[in-house]
Amino acid sequence: MKLGDISVSYVEIMRKAMRAFDSSPELILQQYGLNEITLASPDARISIPRFMRLGFSCIQQSQKPWLGLEMGRQTSAANLGVAGLMAMSAKNLKLAYKSMCEYEPLSSSNARGQSAFYMEDGYGIAQFYSISPYNSFNLFVVDSVLSSWYNLAHWLTTQEDCIEAICFEFEEPKYSQLYKEYFSCEVRFSQPYNALIIKPEALTYPI
Repeated sequence: MKLGDISVSYVEIMRKAMRAFDSSPELILQQYGLNEITLASPDARISIPRFMRLGFSCIQQSQKPWLGLEMGRQTSAANLGVAGLMAMSAKNLKLAYKSMCEYEPLSSSNARGQSAFYMEDGYGIAQFYSISPYNSFNLFVVDSVLSSWYNLAHWLTTQEDCIEAICFEFEEPKYSQLYKEYFSCEVRFSQPYNALIIKPEALTYPI
């Protein structure tokens, strides 16, 4: 069974993150057959296993296992395709997250599942599906998704206090001290899901 594929726009995010690390990814992209024409195509896709191997190669070159956290910082709503555009046109943050999760399959198709937004005890939960077991090839994927969702909350609303906590399924990694530099909220490891917990008052923040 095929795992799935994603838009090459996520490769472009990876390239921006590598450049932010002052590490050129161009040779690696060439090795994976990714050129400017492919990266500029709105319909081009890359298989998820290949994307994970690409990320691992970039981590090895840059010696930055927190590549995914930087990818999230470099992500714009436009990088998410229709899901991002729908989030930008939403009335408030709650509807923006619902849109990002609902329309995710248009740019990211995974046999393992789909992201979801739901309410729990007044909090908004934006949950990324499990891709366990976790290893050096896929930790950056979860980092990048939750980091992008975290940063987009501020970008969409201009508010700093949107997120109550960020939850990761995997155990605390060796680079865990870096999470404090990327997130100004509580970070929880070894949790039952990968998710952002959005403050009740933030759900009504206008876009």
